[in-house]
Amino acid sequence: MKLQFLTSPGSDTIRLVGDLDLYQVAAARAALLNELAGRPGLELDLSGIANCDAAGLQLLIAAGRSAALAGKTFCIQAAAPAIGECSQLLGLTLETGQPPAN
Repeated sequence: MKLQFLTSPGSDTIRLVGDLDLYQVAAARAALLNELAGRPGLELDLSGIANCDAAGLQLLIAAGRSAALAGKTFCIQAAAPAIGECSQLLGLTLETGQPPAN
């Protein structure tokens, strides 16, 4: 499923819907960097992610690092189960602003 970037007027949060995987990472990277350039930081809602793989997580980590290097904020507001499952398989922790699921 193609990855979509959804924004709402008056909201700083960008909602990603679809797959965050190897097939979508190149386009998603360009879109995230473009969004980061025009904002004080990135607030992502990942609750609409259907599938995520290691490439998708690598993109999120790189986006966070890019934001930090630019002196900007990076926050994951919400994450779909696919994000948590992939990060758990890889032994990684992503800060979502939500308590971990049990």
